[in-house]
Amino acid sequence: MRPLILLFCIVLTACQNTQPIHTHGMDLSVSERTQLERKAASGDAAAAWRLYLYHYFEHHNEAAADPWLRRAAELDHPQAQRSLAYFIKVYKHSPKGFGPTAPAAVKNLLERSARTEGAACYELASAYAEGYFGSPNYSKARAYFQRGAGFNDRMCWEKLSHYYRHALGGTRDDAEAYYWISLEARCVDPRSVSGQETWLAREEIASHLSLPVLEREWERIDAFIRQVTAKKTTVDPAPFLSGTIDPELEAEGRRFSQQREDEHRKKLKWEFTKKK
Repeated sequence: MRPLILLFCIVLTACQNTQPIHTHGMDLSVSERTQLERKAASGDAAAAWRLYLYHYFEHHNEAAADPWLRRAAELDHPQAQRSLAYFIKVYKHSPKGFGPTAPAAVKNLLERSARTEGAACYELASAYAEGYFGSPNYSKARAYFQRGAGFNDRMCWEKLSHYYRHALGGTRDDAEAYYWISLEARCVDPRSVSGQETWLAREEIASHLSLPVLEREWERIDAFIRQVTAKKTTVDPAPFLSGTIDPELEAEGRRFSQQREDEHRKKLKWEFTKKK
């Protein structure tokens, strides 16, 4: 499901970053295309990617779009590499130019894209976990979920928490599991179905931790939220969800999220005090 959503988000991003001169936001004049083709031929990855968007989304011409997608991927455009990997893996497009087989090409493309993209880390980790490259490799999957989490990819946060909690691909670490699920919990509406599931998982993990460990993780969480609020770092939002870490979230959403967080911490502190 995620690859399809990601492709839709790519369309939205391209529309937002293009001057609204043409009907669908991706059209190009003959002179614009000629200029972009020259740039792409000389090694401009962004130009090749723009031509791909023009042919694929504006004119629905896959045959004309494919060479530009491959050119952009060849020139290390991370979105192009991730998109081409998806087409090879899911729609059986030719791996030619990127590997002798489909798995080899997908691995090559996603490894290159994962140098800078959290979404590519998620896709590569998932491919390792499902055994696309052979037997399932949870150690490799965990490493790439960790890398993607470092790029602030929210889906990697959730997966990494699961891997730490259940000792997949490495040792169990409830403190790390709590930290990463906590960041995700602050990006979903606690009243939604997915939000309720995330908060329940967080509270279950918290039951295995001591108060000093929880307080340490709360400091980490608060420090991260301060960074995001100050716009010193960014979070890759799940499509169509307003993250509660997002400083642009409406006041009611921020208030409700903070209230839930305060209640969570107060309840845990009270339970540890009662045990004493």
